[in-house]
Amino acid sequence: MIFTFTYERTIDAKNRLQIPAPWRSVWDPTKDKPVLFICPGVRENTLSLYTEPYFESRAGQIQTEYMAEPESLDFEQAFFAAVLRQELDSQGRVTIPDELMQMVDLGRQVVLAGAKVRIDVWRKSDFEAFRAKDVTQRWETFRKYLRMSAPRGQDKGPP
Repeated sequence: MIFTFTYERTIDAKNRLQIPAPWRSVWDPTKDKPVLFICPGVRENTLSLYTEPYFESRAGQIQTEYMAEPESLDFEQAFFAAVLRQELDSQGRVTIPDELMQMVDLGRQVVLAGAKVRIDVWRKSDFEAFRAKDVTQRWETFRKYLRMSAPRGQDKGPP
């Protein structure tokens, strides 16, 4: 499942966040249960939401148990202790625990931004500031990554 586009949402008084209908409508119940893993975000002061199959696959790729550095143990204990598996309710909502709300200081007005394999949840004002950054640079970055060559041995697809 690939997540694209952005949606503004309000987190209600019970910390429930509604997942947009366009994302829920493409869930394949034979592959993807209506479950999301809520994690500390890839970017500071955000949360990231992953589908169950993707999160389980990605967690299996994180091989920290074989690393000798104490930071790997710290990462495992801090990160996985902050992750919550949440089933969507009948209205397509997940409940964000108070601990995660406080950890990232989201506030109630948020933006859900599709980020390919995940949904990033931003404080609305932070996302607006991110979007307002140098637009010229952003277009240069789009061109750079959209025109990248495929890795060796993989089809390039359409030009």
